[in-house]
Amino acid sequence: MLRHDQNPISTPTPTVQICKIRGFSLDILGELYSKNVLTTPEIAAALDCKIPYARVYLHRLYQYGCIERKARWGWIIEPLGTDILNLNNNNNNNIDNTKITERTQKDNTKITEMSNDSRTTVESRQLNLSLYETDPNVTEPERGVVMLMVSHYERTGEKYRYFKDMYDFCEQAGVSAVGVMELLAKLKEEGVIYIRKEEMLGMWKIGLKVNFIERLQHC
Repeated sequence: MLRHDQNPISTPTPTVQICKIRGFSLDILGELYSKNVLTTPEIAAALDCKIPYARVYLHRLYQYGCIERKARWGWIIEPLGTDILNLNNNNNNNIDNTKITERTQKDNTKITEMSNDSRTTVESRQLNLSLYETDPNVTEPERGVVMLMVSHYERTGEKYRYFKDMYDFCEQAGVSAVGVMELLAKLKEEGVIYIRKEEMLGMWKIGLKVNFIERLQHC
């Protein structure tokens, strides 16, 4: 018979149990969920702990109604234990998804900033070829060479390019190999390009002159 100032002992609600079940207890539930039936020594071995240590947590889980004995020798997970395990996994997934979303947003921001910086850099290298292209004294082969070099400069920032030989250069510029040296000599004389044979590399180095680039920038 209870006195009027006494309260009956109440069974812990699932909410209280869920708050208390974490860490190593969840590891035990995970092992039982995946293996169906395990003894105390098997659980201790799977989680790399002492048997008495595992026994304490198993007893608590048994009291909470999360696990049940199996034929006096093993343990099985109960529906409540499965529910708690699934709830914890869902919470972790939500946290992970939030972190992934935040990280993705930060990465996208960085990519956008890098893209904007790259776009600004490219725009600062763009040259105005309108006057050069409409100059009646400029031949089509000359335009081909200049377009090749300017396109490379605007894309990479490099004022020069290496070519294996003159045939490689002609193929890249779309000009005939006949008279190519005279063509290059004229462009060099007009202050458009410089040309150098790199003996150690066995290649030709052709680049736009700084003064020519500056003229196109201020057109």
